[in-house]
Order: sequence, then structure tokens, then C-alpha cells
Amino acid sequence: MTQWYSKVLGGGVAARIPSQKIHLSYLSHAIAHGQESGAAVFCRMDLHDNIVTAYFTPEAANLAAQFGAVPCAKPERVGRLSLLAGSSGDWSKHFPE
Repeated sequence: MTQWYSKVLGGGVAARIPSQKIHLSYLSHAIAHGQESGAAVFCRMDLHDNIVTAYFTPEAANLAAQFGAVPCAKPERVGRLSLLAGSSGDWSKHFPE
């Protein structure tokens, strides 16, 4: 399982509601599968284009499907990448470098 997924959430404030929905869905997933399952969602704010993109880990494929995310390359850790939903251990699990 190595396929990542992404979903553009919108610009600035418009991304807040979809971000909250993803976070709530993640909480339900974590209750069912455990928080340490590796399922996580990272997000990046592109300041130039004012767009927030969510990146779903391979273990979060079910969540990605719920939100219509599409396959993508693994995001780079550089820049404004942050953890939207997941455990603190997901940083080192998915970005060990």
C-alpha cells in the first residue's frame, strides 16, 4: 500500500469546513481502527495560490474515497505541510527523513 491521495479543499477560509469534516471522519475511523493504524491526513497551504490541499496516507484510502480524493504522489515534507488528522507518530512513520 503506497498510493497517496489528494483533495483540494479550497482557498483560505473556504477550506475550514471541509477540513473539519475530514477531521471528524478521521476520528470515527480512529475509533474503529485504532489511532495508530497509520491513517492520517496532512494538508498544505499554498500561499501563492491561496489553496489548501489535503493529502491522505495510503492507510487512509477509505477516508480519501469518502471525500473524492484522487491518487497523487507522496507530498514533500518541505513547506507548509501540517498534520490535519492523525497521531503525532504519523510524522515519523510517513516522513522518516
